[in-house]
Amino acid sequence: MNLRKNKSFKLRPMTEDDLTQVMRIELRSFPSPWSTLAYAMELRHNADASYLVLETQQDGILGYIGSWFLDDSAQIIRVAIAQEHRGQGWARRLVDAACKTSIEKGIFEISLEVRESNTAAISCYTNMGFCEVDRLSNYYSHPCEDAVCMLKLLKE
Repeated sequence: MNLRKNKSFKLRPMTEDDLTQVMRIELRSFPSPWSTLAYAMELRHNADASYLVLETQQDGILGYIGSWFLDDSAQIIRVAIAQEHRGQGWARRLVDAACKTSIEKGIFEISLEVRESNTAAISCYTNMGFCEVDRLSNYYSHPCEDAVCMLKLLKE
């Protein structure tokens, strides 16, 4: 499905009932995937977290995003799109939703970390107004590599 051809999608809060579909995407997206239990604990117990899924009636869940909102800062901690739906603008929709939620909470900057080898994501984030502000050496394992820390200033 192409985002330009079919804009019929829904963003909604993630529930534990979504975890089977979320885990299919998670396991194919990350070298060090989170577990189903990690997501369940986040959904049940982290009041500072927001997890959204993006779905279409035809395809079900295409992707998801997790953000933490602490005091005056917001951080995107997880974002993934199913492989077969990448490159169609869906990640932008999810990140835009996290930015909007940040503004609604009175937070005007949002950050994230991304593997330095993930040039597609870095390009996407840069095009959305994120700037590299730091690097964390050997932040990731499996394989070991640096994290690019990115920040976006939000406008009310």
